[in-house]
Amino acid sequence: APPTTTNDDRGVVNPQLQAAALDIARDHNRRAAQRAQQVRVPRLLCGGCGTICRDAADFQEHCLTSSHDDDFAYECQTVEVVLQEGDPELDEFRKRAAAQQEEQLRRDAAWREQQQRQAAEVAEPA
Repeated sequence: APPTTTNDDRGVVNPQLQAAALDIARDHNRRAAQRAQQVRVPRLLCGGCGTICRDAADFQEHCLTSSHDDDFAYECQTVEVVLQEGDPELDEFRKRAAAQQEEQLRRDAAWREQQQRQAAEVAEPA
């Protein structure tokens, strides 16, 4: 029979199993908190030398300035990089994301204004 948290039908708690369950829960919560602080970003991995590049322009620059063997065919693959607290790129990523979000909010507000103007024009015949 699988272990239970009780010793018998009276509901007496098994302290070893309870302690083990609490340790597992604490570890789970600690790991979840760490994952919540991480950001996963796509990057390009150079097929010739393994260098990780931020984007296509960075990959192109890398290929022009780096020496690869004669078989290099300008191939790369997309990989996911985990940015964690203390990584200087994480702050930059968050600033870019905030700026993109602000720009999207501005565009959304402009679109709503345009929709309201058009609705007002339709409602008021000339």
